[in-house]
Amino acid sequence: QQTRAAAARVAAVTQRRRSLAMEFFPGLDVSMERTAICLVDKRGEVQMQTEVVTDPDAIAAVLRPFLPRLRHAGHEAGSLSP
Repeated sequence: QQTRAAAARVAAVTQRRRSLAMEFFPGLDVSMERTAICLVDKRGEVQMQTEVVTDPDAIAAVLRPFLPRLRHAGHEAGSLSP
């Protein structure tokens, strides 16, 4: 019983470390009023999806917690693209 509990604790710590080390790939779909933001992991699984006002501060606020782990951002190419 104690061995199983210890193994469960080790597994939980390992999972926590793995999620902290996970890299995310953000995608932004920008329009005049709203920006859709989606984060996917290396496996392509959606980890977060939201929509904010199209404002640099609002977009940064959503992405800030993930900054150390963000890689290769993409955005929809359209009339608002630089």
